[in-house]
Amino acid sequence: MADSSDPVVVLSERTLFETSAVGIAITDGDRRFLECNQTLATMLGYDSPDELVGISGVDLTYPADTAEIAAAIDALRRAPSGEDQLDRRYRRKDGAPIALRLRAAPIPGTGMFFSFFEDVTAQKQAELDALRRAQLLDRAQEIAQMGAYVINLERETILISAQFARLLRAGDEEFELPLAEYRERFYLPERRELATAQWQERYAAGEERVEVGGQLVRADGERIWVRSVEARTELGDETLMLGITRDVTAQHLAEEQRRELEDRLRQSQKLDALGQLAGGVAHDFNNLLTVIAGATTLALLDIPDGETREHLEEAVHAAERASELTRKLLVFARRQPVEQKTLDLNEVVTDARRLLERLIEPAIEISVELTGEPLPVVGDIGQLEQVLLNLALNARDAMPRGGRLTIRTRREAEREQGVISVEDTGVGMAPGVVERIFEPFFTTKAPDKGTGLGLATVFGIVDAAGGDIDVATEVGVGTCFTVRWPLGADDAVEATKNGAGRATGGVDGGGLRALLVDDDEHVRRTLARVLRAAGCGEVVALGSGAEALAHIANDAAFDVLVTDLIMPAMNGIDFAAAIRARSPSLPILFVSGSSENARLAASQPNAEFLAKPVTIEAIAAALSRLVPR
Repeated sequence: MADSSDPVVVLSERTLFETSAVGIAITDGDRRFLECNQTLATMLGYDSPDELVGISGVDLTYPADTAEIAAAIDALRRAPSGEDQLDRRYRRKDGAPIALRLRAAPIPGTGMFFSFFEDVTAQKQAELDALRRAQLLDRAQEIAQMGAYVINLERETILISAQFARLLRAGDEEFELPLAEYRERFYLPERRELATAQWQERYAAGEERVEVGGQLVRADGERIWVRSVEARTELGDETLMLGITRDVTAQHLAEEQRRELEDRLRQSQKLDALGQLAGGVAHDFNNLLTVIAGATTLALLDIPDGETREHLEEAVHAAERASELTRKLLVFARRQPVEQKTLDLNEVVTDARRLLERLIEPAIEISVELTGEPLPVVGDIGQLEQVLLNLALNARDAMPRGGRLTIRTRREAEREQGVISVEDTGVGMAPGVVERIFEPFFTTKAPDKGTGLGLATVFGIVDAAGGDIDVATEVGVGTCFTVRWPLGADDAVEATKNGAGRATGGVDGGGLRALLVDDDEHVRRTLARVLRAAGCGEVVALGSGAEALAHIANDAAFDVLVTDLIMPAMNGIDFAAAIRARSPSLPILFVSGSSENARLAASQPNAEFLAKPVTIEAIAAALSRLVPR
């Protein structure tokens, strides 16, 4: 205590020492307690201050803090006139921790120190809790890919939180920068001016809460999608916007994928509906073409050369073109019968080249680059030729002033696919056009130049065959379509020539007797005439399967049955089965304007299928195969 002869002063100092709410001790140079008050003893869990006498304060500290306290004591020894303050953990008598704030001052000329101890355990715990909450919030922001920021509207600055800085890949610590610089660094260049104007408009309008979304550019240049919420607040004389920004890139991409899948589903449903419509239209149209083409062809048999004959020939050619259109509709609707074979893709291209050279103008150079080995693929020869022809003609139309058309083949062994690429040096396509090129009836050509079915047909054929098609294009440079087709076995290649191995002779005019069944009266009459022109001596034409079964019960002496496939009450397959039950060996020629059940019909024993409209030559050839003479 202080050296004083005045007993009042001494008493006052002793009273203050004993009753102080702060722990007080007198320590020597090694911080051993020489004297302490009851407050300090109570803080440290001792019953009496005498229990602390002789104990060093260093001995009561936690081991982790001992070195720092020892260093502070050494500093005081070197500068004994100074004052020291430390916040450290001590061990109570029972071993429990307590946080004390120590302030020590030397007693001049004595080598001793006055030490004052304040219990700051609650304060330290509050600070620790606050730190933990901050760390947890920071971790939560990191997990949620979220960052906070504060915009000072008066100073036009923005304070970026540590997590927002990490989100922007701009470091791991919070930082502040001018708002203009922030926009310059992290806004999209093409959106910077507009986004800034929109923000200023919202600020000027005094909106209390704003929710916005868009893209930011990270410090490394990567673009991310974000969603931000800002709220206006007043702090003193400053107006602030407190904001939270969340990285929603994954959600944005997922939403884009969902929309894309929905668009594909809608497109698929649309294509399916159009396909059903196309199939129905093609059936009815083919029946009409059968009458038109059949009647015209029959008329030509008796018309000599001259203007009238030329008119009729034009009508036949128009019917042939219309038939080709319906065939495309059926392919698009995936209702065209196909005959799968293993074909050499190189031979298909070689054969098609001769046709292309007649169809494509001399101003366009045709180049064919084939792989040096056989390229077996599984498919229908007609469909493969259709794909190649449609792509080549599409390329031709893209080069109105001439250019180069290159057709290449190659093998992709790892994907077990044969590849055809058709490349042109034409006008190319814009992105908006590329997105729609496989849509049916979509065309950029003049109304009299395209139907919009060419590429839709290609897509339908390739997709149905289990292949895929890609397109690469650049406006002013050209376009390349790449078709991948399933590979077949190398030793299974069949002839690619149409009609290979089939008889081509006509029917001896010596009187085949044919039973014709078709529910359309006009088609029935025309087909009866075509059958007679093809060599049938007698044709019995009836309008339904039931009527034909009733007739054959009394008159079964027919050489061949010619029947439609799509008929009310009893279709052609069921009717043929009923006929075969009575006449098992009767040859059957199925003729239909629809390809529904066409494959099943063609697979019947001693039977063939012809698609309407039919020609006299096709009927004659089919009859000669079914009923050799």
